[in-house]
Amino acid sequence: MSFNVFNRGLTTIFDFPLGYQFNGGAWVTETADIDSLPIDQELTYTFNTLLNIPAAGTFPIRIATFLDNDGNNQNDTLTFMVTKYGQRDIALEYIVAGENNVVCADETTVSILLINTGLDTVKHAVFVLSQSAQPVDTISWTGALAFGEETTVNFTTALNDGANVFELKADTLNYVFQDDVPANSEIEWNIEAQPEGQPVFLNFTTDNFPQESTWKLFDDTNTVIATGGPFGASQNTYMTEFCLDPEECFTFTVYDAFGDGMSAQGVQGDYEIFNQYGELIADLAKPNFGSQSSSHFCLTAQCLMSLQVGVEHESSPGASDAIALGETSNSLGTVTYSINGGNTFQASSSFIGLDPGQYTMIAKDGAGCLDTVGFEILSCNLQTLITTVPAVGGDIGEIHIVVSGGIGPVAYSLQEGPFGSDSSFVNLEPGDYIVTVRDSVGCETIDTVTVSTSVSTSFLNSDYFIRISPNPGKGLYQVEASFDSKHIFIPYTLFNANGQPLYDGSIVRYNDSYKGEISIRAYPPGVYYAAFRLDGKIAISRIIKLE
Repeated sequence: MSFNVFNRGLTTIFDFPLGYQFNGGAWVTETADIDSLPIDQELTYTFNTLLNIPAAGTFPIRIATFLDNDGNNQNDTLTFMVTKYGQRDIALEYIVAGENNVVCADETTVSILLINTGLDTVKHAVFVLSQSAQPVDTISWTGALAFGEETTVNFTTALNDGANVFELKADTLNYVFQDDVPANSEIEWNIEAQPEGQPVFLNFTTDNFPQESTWKLFDDTNTVIATGGPFGASQNTYMTEFCLDPEECFTFTVYDAFGDGMSAQGVQGDYEIFNQYGELIADLAKPNFGSQSSSHFCLTAQCLMSLQVGVEHESSPGASDAIALGETSNSLGTVTYSINGGNTFQASSSFIGLDPGQYTMIAKDGAGCLDTVGFEILSCNLQTLITTVPAVGGDIGEIHIVVSGGIGPVAYSLQEGPFGSDSSFVNLEPGDYIVTVRDSVGCETIDTVTVSTSVSTSFLNSDYFIRISPNPGKGLYQVEASFDSKHIFIPYTLFNANGQPLYDGSIVRYNDSYKGEISIRAYPPGVYYAAFRLDGKIAISRIIKLE
């Protein structure tokens, strides 16, 4: 065994000790008997004591110099690995079938990679297959595998219901010889068998921020049975196979850690779930879903589609400018919509120019599933957000009113008294108060609020309050909203007057309200609609852009 020694010091070196250590054993030391080793010169030294590697395998070796008064001990030792190939040596590697190694059957085909890491060409090999530590089969292979070459061996084996632990071990090579390196010729693997299950396939495509995306699969008892993410590659499709009970239904939920769904920077993520026949049974309805989105599906033929409807009422009586927007969850394929009893369906989920009255929207998906939702269009869209200041110790309570929507000047009344332009009432004693708000065309809201003795309160005359200003405006609008939610982001979609979607965005939670900015600068003057989505509900606000 030879190596090179360099004199990196400032003086000439003469005789010096050196040695080597094999596999952590005792050091073999010798003395380099030389005339001299000048500064920056190199010496090639060959050990007189031969290195004996007793068996095939890979082992660590250390070579070192032991110069007295060495000025730098950091470069005195060299460590490396040495491999002695066996004469006959087969290495085995199990090829995983599917990401989760789950099989929906009582037998499976196993693939094993054979690699010849020995010097002799392997022409025949016999392996013993064990299941739960009991030999169950003998696998024979015949061919011609030279040093460094590899091949795949496939065989079928029976499975028990549940967990199966397999072991494959080389028995003989070239008919009579044992493997020289047993450590790499024995492998173990696990297979989960669910013979009564059906295979289901997930294709999960990431957006530009894959580290924000995760998912969970729940059974019908809300138990998590599989998870995925966070992911590493953007705009990449990850494929996962499940084995599921065909008689049960499941929920697939996707999460976004940042809260803006899978739609950042204009790149949309997606997922699709297929059954064993390649039929789509669940997918992501809208990438801009906020913090999480769920799809429910069954392996048997069941309709789980659900329709939600949001409305923006008439801006004033007789305006005939109301809009209704439908959205579905757990739908499959193309969805069409109707509000005339199913006489005609349209691809757009938006219905514009509606008059006040009672309506029923019908949604029909590509699988033929139907869902209906009844809704009412009103002749006013006046909204109020009422906050109170407590009357701590007397008549010092207050009521403050913020209005959204409505036409012209708004007037306010307390306890059915006279109307005035002041939106605040002060010097109030504790108790319940009737607050009436009326706009210039007679649209009116009536709410009962409580002035407490200890805490401030807020009252909404609907499930939400959205204020967009200036509205009408010239293209840039500030949004301030209140929702009964703890989500960080509330996603929205901007529609034009014809109900066509233009772009997606979101507003952000600040303390107890949500704020954001909507820009229509790139679009012509006219009427637009912002549809905000939260937990299956849709809130729509009309936006007007002036010339």
